Amino acid sequence: IEAEMLLRQGDKQKSLEAFEKLRIAAKEGMIYDAATQYAAFLHYDLGHGKEAYQLLLPLKDHLDPDSLTLLHRIAFEQNEFPIVMELAGFVFQLA
Repeated sequence: IEAEMLLRQGDKQKSLEAFEKLRIAAKEGMIYDAATQYAAFLHYDLGHGKEAYQLLLPLKDHLDPDSLTLLHRIAFEQNEFPIVMELAGFVFQLA
């Protein structure tokens, strides 16, 4: 809740820190997955594409559509073309 409130207030860096703490506390499960996806979007918004990619890749089979699209975009930007090809069909179906 704190992390979302910080995000709504526009404090992306503090929100990211709060989501990272939540990820560490949760370790796995739905809360971990959700916090990881929020953290990835924040990393990407802050210009940390590689960090966002590293967060999303292990969860690629469990991502929501927006996060899957972000992973596809970052994979392209990082020249990870096997992942781009793997995700392309799913992403284009979402569009």
